[in-house]
Amino acid sequence: MAAHQTTYITNCRTNHWAPNTVVGTLSANILATRAANGLTHSSTLIFRRNPMPTLRMPNINQVALSGRLVQDPDFRFMDNGAARLRGRIAVNRSYRDRNQEWQEETSFFDIILWQKAAETLAKRLHKGTPVFITGRLQSHSWRDSDDQPRFRVQVQVRNLQVLERDAEDMQEENVQQETALQAA
Repeated sequence: MAAHQTTYITNCRTNHWAPNTVVGTLSANILATRAANGLTHSSTLIFRRNPMPTLRMPNINQVALSGRLVQDPDFRFMDNGAARLRGRIAVNRSYRDRNQEWQEETSFFDIILWQKAAETLAKRLHKGTPVFITGRLQSHSWRDSDDQPRFRVQVQVRNLQVLERDAEDMQEENVQQETALQAA
């Protein structure tokens, strides 16, 4: 039975061009043992490290969507006094299929706004309003009245921009255009 042999590596360094490998120089004892066994006389040993323990991944949860509200949003004050505005938007995507014909696809996303933003936008948002939102995804799970597990992902809105002008903006622009036409 072969005796257990420990390999010692000296002068270890990490390759910057291959961060999951380590290059080291074998000690003189190991080289002599390898030579006695007819192995190569190379003094460099390369082995791969497990890449997962050193994996550093940023925690990114950001989403940006543009679409239209599919229903009038639900505004209410919660039991704790917080203002909440909940709605749903439809986001369209056009693409060419395998036959190079245009196809339309619509995805629906639940959105939620809180506090001052909810109060401010409650009167301005209605079914059909085009919006651009940024925020983060948030998931919720619960059991319904039949004790069935339920799951929902919604967009916790950080910023919402209404993409259509309201009546005041349009009226002001019409007055400016009429004034410009009269001056001409």
